[in-house]
Amino acid sequence: MLARSYLADNSTLTIRLVCLTLSLAKSSFYAAKKAKRINDSLDKIVWRRILKVWDKFPGWGYRKLAPKLKQSGKRIRRILKKYRELSGGKSQTVGKATEKTRKYPNLIKKITKDLITSSIKLKRKNWILRDGKNKYRKVIDPTRPYQLWAGDWKELKLPLLGATLYIFIIIDCYTRQIGLGAISF
Repeated sequence: MLARSYLADNSTLTIRLVCLTLSLAKSSFYAAKKAKRINDSLDKIVWRRILKVWDKFPGWGYRKLAPKLKQSGKRIRRILKKYRELSGGKSQTVGKATEKTRKYPNLIKKITKDLITSSIKLKRKNWILRDGKNKYRKVIDPTRPYQLWAGDWKELKLPLLGATLYIFIIIDCYTRQIGLGAISF
C-alpha cells in the first residue's frame, strides 16, 4: 500500500527503488497487487449477495447481514463503505431504510411543515408556531378552542372481573378541557 502511494506520487521512481527504500521484496509488491485484485473480485460477490438479501429485507445493517452471509461484521462494514462510495452514496436500497407509509398520517407534523414553508398562514394568526425546548422542535399553539386536539388511550386488564377496560382521553389543547371515554370487553 505504502509503496503504491509512493509510486502514484512520483512517477519517476522505479518499483525496485521504492521496494529497496522500504525494505520490501519486489515479489511482495506484486503479490499485494494480485491479492488486492482477488479480494476485489470476492468483495463484488459478497456485494451481490448483500443486494439480494436487501431485496427481501431492505432495512438490514451489517449486524444482521454478517451471520446471514456467514461473513465477519468487519468485512461487511468494509464492503458496504467501499461500494457506497463507488456508487456515489446512492445504491438501490443502501443507507436509510425506505420511509414506511403510515396508516394514519401524522397531522401535527404535516401542519408544522406547512406552517414553516408558508409564512402567509402564520400572518393570518390562525396558528402560533414557536421553538420548543432547546429549539429542537417546533411547537404549535392554537389560537381558539376546538382547533387542536390531542388524545391517548390506555388498556387496563382486570383479572378479577375477567375483563379488559379501554380508556380514551381527548384534550383540547387551547382550553385544556378533557373528554373521557371508556369501553369494556
